[in-house]
Amino acid sequence: MSPRSQRRRIAWDYKRACPYIMRLPATADRIIDRLRRIKAPTLITWGQKDRTLRPDSFAALAEYLPRPSCVPFENCGHQPHLGDPQAFQELLIPFLANPEAWLTIEARAPGKRQPER
Repeated sequence: MSPRSQRRRIAWDYKRACPYIMRLPATADRIIDRLRRIKAPTLITWGQKDRTLRPDSFAALAEYLPRPSCVPFENCGHQPHLGDPQAFQELLIPFLANPEAWLTIEARAPGKRQPER
């Protein structure tokens, strides 16, 4: 299946699962305003091989969050928690245990040393 066909199929699946998803572009400005109000440290993960969203869109997302930590997964698609569950858990569990320690980390690859606790 070509990348374009995959994107169409994924879009159709999303639309079928959530008919209101097509309204997201119309509400994007309101979403951005809400993102700016999030006070908690936020972990943003994405797959570098994402065919649903452009991988560079996640860095743009981080610009709207006051306290983001960004981690790309090199060999994953749209759902890194499914594409590499072991690496995702090794990342998520320490983040949840001490999210403040991650705020100085701009971007890391899975498997690298965790921040000091």
